[in-house]
Amino acid sequence: MRKRDIRRHFQYFWWCYASILIVAVVFWTSVYGIIEKPDANEKLTISYFGNSYDGAQLELEIEKNITNITSQNIREFSVDHVNQTEDIVFGSMIQTRLYSSDIMIFEEGIITEEFASMNFRPFTSELEACFSDMDLEYYVIDGIKYGIMVNPQGQNSNVFTKYYSGNSTMIAFFAPYCENLGGIYGIGNNSDDAAIMLMRFLLEEIND
Repeated sequence: MRKRDIRRHFQYFWWCYASILIVAVVFWTSVYGIIEKPDANEKLTISYFGNSYDGAQLELEIEKNITNITSQNIREFSVDHVNQTEDIVFGSMIQTRLYSSDIMIFEEGIITEEFASMNFRPFTSELEACFSDMDLEYYVIDGIKYGIMVNPQGQNSNVFTKYYSGNSTMIAFFAPYCENLGGIYGIGNNSDDAAIMLMRFLLEEIND
C-alpha cells in the first residue's frame, strides 16, 4: 500500500481507530475500578441525617485515629451528612443509606418508631455487651433496644457531639446490612467488628 493510500485510509477511517481507543480506555477504567473497589469489610460509612453538623471535621478526626479505633484493614472511610428537607428525595436517601452505611445517626423526630422497628435490628445481648462498660441511654421501643441516644446536653459530651452545633437529641443505629459487627446477626466475619469499635469511639466521653 502506497503512502498516499495509507493517508487516505486514515483520513476516512480515523474515527474507527478513535472509537476503538475510547472503548479500550473505558473498558480498562471499569476493570480497574472493579478491582480497586474495597470490599464491605474494608470500608466504613457513617450517615448523619439532620442539620447543624460538621461532618468534614468528624471525618478528619476519625481518619486520624482509625488505626487506634480498629485493627481491621479499612481502605475507605466517609461521613455522609444529609441535610433534612421535606421532600421525597430526603426519604429516598434514607432508604439508600440503609444498604450502604455502617452507622446511621438521626436527629430525633426525623424517623418514627415504626420506621425504626421495621428497618433496624434490635440489640442482641452479645451486641449490648460490647458497650457494657459505657454509661449509655438506649433508644427503646416496646421494651426492645434498637439504638443509642446521643444527647448533646446530657451525660455524654463525646467525640460525636463535639462537632454538633444544634441542641436536638440524636439516635445512633447500626445499619441493617452492616458487615462490620463481628458476625453478630450472622452477617460478616467474626473478626470484623470495626463498626462496633467506631461506635465506641464516637461515644467516648471527653474530659474537658
